[in-house]
Amino acid sequence: FTQGSILKKLVTFMMPVLGALILQAAYGAVDLLVVGRFGSTSGLSAVSTGSQVLNLVTFVVIQTAMGITVLIARYLGEKKPEQIGSVIGGSAIVFTIISVVLFVVMVGFARPISVLMQAPTEAVDLTATYVRICGAGIFFIVAYNLLSAIFRGLGDSKSPLLFVLVACIINIFGDLALVAGLHMDAAGAAIATVAAQACSVGHDPRTYSDFVDTSAICLHYEYSAQREPDHDRSGCAGIHYGGNYSECGIFYMDIQPKAFATELISMIAAKMGQRYWIIK
Repeated sequence: FTQGSILKKLVTFMMPVLGALILQAAYGAVDLLVVGRFGSTSGLSAVSTGSQVLNLVTFVVIQTAMGITVLIARYLGEKKPEQIGSVIGGSAIVFTIISVVLFVVMVGFARPISVLMQAPTEAVDLTATYVRICGAGIFFIVAYNLLSAIFRGLGDSKSPLLFVLVACIINIFGDLALVAGLHMDAAGAAIATVAAQACSVGHDPRTYSDFVDTSAICLHYEYSAQREPDHDRSGCAGIHYGGNYSECGIFYMDIQPKAFATELISMIAAKMGQRYWIIK
């Protein structure tokens, strides 16, 4: 981004990010299509309501992970790669805590959440099942978005697109097998979604080895140095599970209110539209 046409490089980096976001949003759409065709009316309502909960959680996780992308890109630009290991290690701990909290909330309070989202009475049980299953797989959803944030911060926006593309394909076949084949309705759609997210994280062993290995940052920074020989990688360091959490907190405190506000507005608009069509 420091040489040549900025617009060209920006568009090249942006398009895979946009594609990944669109594909992530397609999870709920695919579930709705398959359950609407092969499932019950209650199951369709359950997936519709449960998808809103899952989208809210995913959106907040994405916005939180954006702070990691910003910090990593910043340290690369400042030629301080020794700081990146601490950012990744610290973010791994923070996102593990977030995963545990979301797991407890979504699994333990699935039914109250379904009632709060105003799921139809006949669909409350199925909605709770959908939310509970997705909550059980929240670790994979958080892991994918964390890894995507790290890759993007290092300048690679294509790998996250590949991960989510694999997940979408698996989700389609999983929905067809579990909903159309085994008639598992909303529960089948939820299982397919979680399985797809798990495969998006674990389908390539390098996803883990590249970041668990203590030379990971050096390898990525060496790739950058090949493109820009003036980079100094003498301070390159591996992952450290600790670091400057206060600086991460500044980004989180700035991003999180915006994330919640944007998603809540979207959910309110969706609910208003739903009520309009029911009244009409």
